[in-house]
Amino acid sequence: MRRNAGDDRNVKLQTVRAILTGRPREARARLRLKKLFAGIRRRTRMSMRVVESRLASYYRLCGLAGLSPGEPVFSRSSGGGKPAMKFTVTNDFARRFADEWLDAWNSHDPDRILPHYAEDFEMTSPGIVELMAEPAGVLRGKAAVRAYWEIALERRPDLRFRLLDIFTGVETICISYDSGTGRNAVEWFHFNADGKVIRAMVHHSR
Repeated sequence: MRRNAGDDRNVKLQTVRAILTGRPREARARLRLKKLFAGIRRRTRMSMRVVESRLASYYRLCGLAGLSPGEPVFSRSSGGGKPAMKFTVTNDFARRFADEWLDAWNSHDPDRILPHYAEDFEMTSPGIVELMAEPAGVLRGKAAVRAYWEIALERRPDLRFRLLDIFTGVETICISYDSGTGRNAVEWFHFNADGKVIRAMVHHSR
């Protein structure tokens, strides 16, 4: 089935109209959807009226869900249909967090370490396999991780970390440090919207 040039022209006109009325993001999403449905139409020989009808249904469903057409659902939080908030990791925040985190560990006081973490955070470490007999190497929640850290600190009364480097990402930080065991370590932190760690993973050099 040959492509109808008039259909393309209509799509472009609708896109321009949406841009002129101040909805460029919606216009781009609608253009992508139009192209998608046009491809389905060519493959299935679906009439343009059916295409428009299905697009209209899709837009209505988006409106009911509080989404913009073409917006991925997983970018939304589960509460109230509002956009999920992201935490912006700045260089200043990364440096401050690393300094405070290392000082807390070098104090050997879990009460100074734990405030950096969310209540239900997840910790992954080779040490969990060894000290907690947890084959997956994963613990969840402050109570479980605190018990692990207390055992580790008791076994290493001379523990002292020394900062080597800091790396930043999207909602994440990696801290490279000398663990004082003859091996270096890299710890990865993922932050929630409040700047608290919700997931951490420890990596050791060989």
